Amino acid sequence: MRRAGGGRSQALDRLKNTTDRAIKAATWDTYGFAHHQLGRHDQARDCYRQALELYRDLGDHFGEAAVLTHFGDTHHAVEKSAESRTSWQQALTILDDLDHPEAAQLRAQLGNLA
Repeated sequence: MRRAGGGRSQALDRLKNTTDRAIKAATWDTYGFAHHQLGRHDQARDCYRQALELYRDLGDHFGEAAVLTHFGDTHHAVEKSAESRTSWQQALTILDDLDHPEAAQLRAQLGNLA
């Protein structure tokens, strides 16, 4: 019989041993999203911080914007409007710079906070 959480431990071990920083960033973002969906918002924020640092180091601006958007969603879920606004605004700035179509959706989310 497997211990509860054994799969998670194995996944984290593989993540630590991976040298591909882009894979690490995407995986941390995915873990953050999973924690957010499960209502584990503190763990989600910790994962998003890891992903954000990696995306910034890689210079992946779209990845950075995606994580900032998820960060804002997590803050919004726990009614931290100022933090949501800051994260979403940072993401919007990046998406506008990239002329990305998701900027309009994020702009609407920011408008709903007002």
